[in-house]
Amino acid sequence: MRIDIESLHRLYWYPIISYKRDENSHIIITIIGYY
Repeated sequence: MRIDIESLHRLYWYPIISYKRDENSHIIITIIGYY
């Protein structure tokens, strides 16, 4: 899974994305901060 940061920057929306892995191999995406 890949997110284009450049595309988000062009939309003047630059959030901080943190990836966390669970024991069940689940990926949790947390978006913090809004510009």
